[in-house]
Amino acid sequence: MKHTAASSSVKRQTRQSRRQSNDDAGDTYESHSQNNEEAANESPDKDMKNTTDLDDLFEDKNSPDEPIPKEFDSYLDSLVDSLAQPRSETPLPHTVTVNSPPQENDLAAAQSVSHDGIAALEVINDQDSPDAISSSQPFLATYSDSKSESRKLEEKIDRVLQALKNSQEFEYRLAEERLYAQKNELCHLFQQLDKERADLAQHSSEAEPGVLLETVQSREDQIKDGVMKLKDMAEIAMGFGRTSKTILKDHFDLDVED
Repeated sequence: MKHTAASSSVKRQTRQSRRQSNDDAGDTYESHSQNNEEAANESPDKDMKNTTDLDDLFEDKNSPDEPIPKEFDSYLDSLVDSLAQPRSETPLPHTVTVNSPPQENDLAAAQSVSHDGIAALEVINDQDSPDAISSSQPFLATYSDSKSESRKLEEKIDRVLQALKNSQEFEYRLAEERLYAQKNELCHLFQQLDKERADLAQHSSEAEPGVLLETVQSREDQIKDGVMKLKDMAEIAMGFGRTSKTILKDHFDLDVED
């Protein structure tokens, strides 16, 4: 009897446990089902909310009430201003700085280049004319024939030689005059020396012998100086161009420039 009662009690507890498990499982299933239904019911709202958020985002971006940033507005203004300025079709050859005006040397150089350029263009234009060869070669333009040119050259050479001859003749006459003048002076000194020596030897002069001796010695010194002068003047034999300037000035009265 006790064994039967215990067995019945165990069976009863087992059945209650199973029933409780089934109830719990049912509750769990119902809870999951309810959660899924709630999630399903809430999902359209979330999707609609997300769609609404995107629409609001685009509406915010495209909203005309949103002001343009000042930096971007300034950039657009500067861009418009730069496009409004006139644009040169050909680049400038040089860059001109406003703060540094051209100097006088630069202006002179520019004018020189401009003048040379115009002159070069004129030469090119002149070369196209039929008289270009004759105008560019003036010597050949006056050329006639070989005999005529030979005669002209001979006449020029004759004039040069005649001028040289005239200058040489002048120099020769000058040298001749001065050399003979010095010779005559020396001859005169020699004559005086001879006379003074004779007086000293014969005591024919009323002067004292000592005075006569001094006179003779002085005359001899003059002759020595005259001989040295004539020796210097004799260098003219090499030509006036090769003679010392001091000799030309002191003995021939010629001032030769450097």
